[in-house]
Amino acid sequence: MNPLRWLPALLLTATAALIGGCGGSSSDDNATVRVINASTNYGALDLYVDDELRSSSIAYGQTSGYLGFEEGSHTTTLTRTGSGTALSSVSRSLSSDYGTTVIAYQADGSLKTAQLTDSESAPSSGRAKLLVFNASPDAGSLDVYLSASSDSLDNATLVASSVSSGSSSGSYTTVGSGTYRLRIAAAGSTTDLRLDAASVTLGSQGVYTLVVTPTSGGVLVNSLLVSQGAEITPINTDLARVRLVSAVASNGAVGASFNGSTLATSVTSPAIGSYALVKAGSAAPTITVNGTSLSTASVTLAAGSDSTMLVWGPAASASLSVIGDDNRLPTSSTSAKIRLIHGASVNTNPLTLTTNYTAIAENIALGAASGYSSVTAGSSNTIEVSDTTLATALYSVSDVTLSAKGVYSVFMLGSGSTVTGTLRKER
Repeated sequence: MNPLRWLPALLLTATAALIGGCGGSSSDDNATVRVINASTNYGALDLYVDDELRSSSIAYGQTSGYLGFEEGSHTTTLTRTGSGTALSSVSRSLSSDYGTTVIAYQADGSLKTAQLTDSESAPSSGRAKLLVFNASPDAGSLDVYLSASSDSLDNATLVASSVSSGSSSGSYTTVGSGTYRLRIAAAGSTTDLRLDAASVTLGSQGVYTLVVTPTSGGVLVNSLLVSQGAEITPINTDLARVRLVSAVASNGAVGASFNGSTLATSVTSPAIGSYALVKAGSAAPTITVNGTSLSTASVTLAAGSDSTMLVWGPAASASLSVIGDDNRLPTSSTSAKIRLIHGASVNTNPLTLTTNYTAIAENIALGAASGYSSVTAGSSNTIEVSDTTLATALYSVSDVTLSAKGVYSVFMLGSGSTVTGTLRKER
């Protein structure tokens, strides 16, 4: 039987700041339940059981602790801390034979819950059991690997395959107990790495659920290692994704690296690079333009984030803009999101982006990006980028299909004396 069971929920939305939480149980009770907050969108949560507040301020990665009740049916309700508005309200049947763990996570703009029955039998000595639950709605389907620290991903052991968002791996996998290197990758890929944790310990006769959780960029992931009936261990990424967009006038050649990782050695402008994994943190990017070093200040790339390094302007006085990329998917199944990045170094005027003749980003300066706008997905869209000082659009395409839950960027770059536009589907 799949230990994760779906239950119907009343779903609303809310946001709040993260703060800590705890909870307890009574020795007179004979059934127990705990809630784990695996959501990064709703802040701290309060837990009500049968309309009674039983645990407050449960922060991300924290638990209410096991709470005791009489055996039978009980209604568990989650709200953001201090709010009376239900994010999820579910009737659950609690048994005295085993504890119940409820995982709260976000998906499609709502707080959802999955129920884990803490009744999996322990493996034999020297073994451990592992289940995977994907609570990261933006990451897509994922593969999970365990290996020795120096093993390549091709030689690692696949312990869970193609685990889709909101689903579990279906059954526990039994492995030898010990300390492993944990890696999570996009399903079917050994190159699209999402998490690389050097040291994760699975104890002898332990039963674990690895809950995969979201990051700010939408593609990389964090996780929580939940021991059945016991502690929760956060396993967070120390990586970020970054790409180089070379937009120097007169086809300038750009090289870039960050925190010891090379993004490009020499790329002729205009060019849009692919994302590369780098160590997150603060460092001064190393940028060269036509072989000459560009003076740069230190920038901070947060763990789990996506960023674009845009190098633009004349070769002799080029500038670097570090732009945050939000590659989280739209919550609506009928929407796409789109933005404008202005790197057209041959046109210093601000630009405006329109979709279907409605302006969605205005006065975007050279070297800057607009925010993301939500638009209705579908075919036959017209996308234009204009400079208000000119009579005709700099970039115009019609009959464009914008996919539902797609993420798009319109790049305006320069080639020689000509401004060129590129519509890039990011997700």
